[in-house]
Amino acid sequence: MITLIFDHNYYKDLYSEFLEERKTFHKFLLWANILGYGSLIIYLILLVTLKKIDLRFVALDLFSIYTRFSIIVLYKYFEIPCVCSNLFSDDEKLVLYSYKTINAHRKEILGCLWINLFGLGYDRNLLGAEADKITHILSNRESIDWKKVGILYLIKYIFVTIVLTIYITYISL
Repeated sequence: MITLIFDHNYYKDLYSEFLEERKTFHKFLLWANILGYGSLIIYLILLVTLKKIDLRFVALDLFSIYTRFSIIVLYKYFEIPCVCSNLFSDDEKLVLYSYKTINAHRKEILGCLWINLFGLGYDRNLLGAEADKITHILSNRESIDWKKVGILYLIKYIFVTIVLTIYITYISL
């Protein structure tokens, strides 16, 4: 194994990246829930008050279903924290610092990872897992690059949202 002098700034950057990634996930999740349930509530209010079915209402309902479905992709995008994905990097310095970051904040980072992968009933012995065991478990999960899928899905989601908004507000009037 390569021995390097531990650069505390790099270590702090990896940990702050992990914390920022968790905050971003919770923000996206909050907005997806607001949009999904909000459009569903608006759809139901319009359906009950106007007592007729309009194509715009159906589009609004489909948008709420589509938004709720998008949470699956959002979850898969953030399922494995970047600091854990770095263990598969070709850059040995990044792998070493990532493992040191995981080791310093083992309960928080690995707890988050194992809950994401196995749920709350995960084996508590996994909190003491070494880098080899972590990479072995994650190697099966890394077959699909969810970071690329998530970005492409976000682009598609924004396009669908714009098209549905234009349809609901302008075209169908």
